[in-house]
This record gives sequence, C-alpha cells and structure tokens, in this order.
Amino acid sequence: MSPSLTWTSWSLLRTSVTCAFVGMCALVGAFAVWCKLSWLAFNRKESFMDDKLKLSTPWVTLSHLIEAMFGDDPDIKVEYVDGDGEYAIKLYVEGSDKADAITKLLPTEYVFGNVVVGVEVIPANKSLKKEDLYRAAFEGNPAFSYAVTAEGIFTNPITYVVFKNKVVQFWNDDLSDVNGNETTLYEDIAAEIFYIDGVSYCTDTPENLGAPIKKQ
Repeated sequence: MSPSLTWTSWSLLRTSVTCAFVGMCALVGAFAVWCKLSWLAFNRKESFMDDKLKLSTPWVTLSHLIEAMFGDDPDIKVEYVDGDGEYAIKLYVEGSDKADAITKLLPTEYVFGNVVVGVEVIPANKSLKKEDLYRAAFEGNPAFSYAVTAEGIFTNPITYVVFKNKVVQFWNDDLSDVNGNETTLYEDIAAEIFYIDGVSYCTDTPENLGAPIKKQ
C-alpha cells in the first residue's frame, strides 16, 4: 500500500469522525433546547391552571350561585362565612317582607356529605303566598321578570316563576371553560338553590319580557 493512499484514508477517517462529533454535538444541543422549552411550557401551563382553573368545593359553588341570583339586588348583601370547619351563607336584607320571602324560599341548610352549610336571612317575619313570596323576594332585582299561578290539569296549582332572558356567568373554577367560568341561566340557579314544591322556574322570552304570554 502506497504512503499517499494511507494518508488519504486517514484524512477521510478523521474528517468522518469530526463530522460525526459535530453532528452529535448539534443533536445534544437541540435536545437541551427542547428540554428547556418543554420545561418552560409545563411551568406556564401549571401557572395558568393554578391561576384560572382551581377547583371550587360544592359549598363555595353554592355561595357563588346565591350571590349570582341575589347579588345585583341593592337591598341584599350576600356573605359567605368559612371558619373552623363551619360554613354559612348570610343574606342581609333590607325590608321585612323581602327577608321573610327569601327565608321561606331558601332552606335553612344545604348538606354536602359531612359538610353542612347553614343559611341565615336577616331579618325575617310575616307570611306570604308562593307567587307573592317570589315577588317580594325579588322586588327590585333585575334577575326577576314575573310570577304567576295557574291551575294544573291533573295536579295542584303550579306557580311559574319567570326570570329575565339573560346569560349568567361567573368565575367558578370550571375546568371545561378556558377562563374557569360557569355559564348558566337564572332559572337553573333557582332550581339549584330553592327547595319549593309546586313551583316551575322559567326563562322569559325576548319578545314578551315582563308579562305572561297570551294564549292564541
């Protein structure tokens, strides 16, 4: 074998090794960059989840529902109390008739397994009919449209409580929503928080706000 051929072979081998080393360094560098970007993306996602999508307990959700239903009424202030394992929702109501009506509509407590949430309305007195209870409870509340009682066909009279045709949205750690919001209607909230037999909760129509629909 000639010296020139041997030298050429060693040069090619050295060049190949050098290229392989450079390529390996490039791969290692790219992998390091990918790891860094992945770590940053994970931390950003985790931070977003912490800030936007925390999980509310059922009793906190209940307080949000009651606040959403009564919070726009200037005569009512809703307070959620959480201390030493005792939970309560207090509604401070201006006007004895309205306070009495809300007292009769809301249960005195909600039970979630071993957690009991008490409900207190301050003050409360006087007695009213079902439809009058809702009228008094929601007087001045923009969520309410009207209440009317009709004779049932095969049942006792039914009181229809109609709320405004408006989407209600509030932050409630909802994992199905990108901002953690819960979207609902007043009639759905009423069905969740009021335990009154013989009452049907409805949503008003945009064409006929504030009065029962006339039969054709």
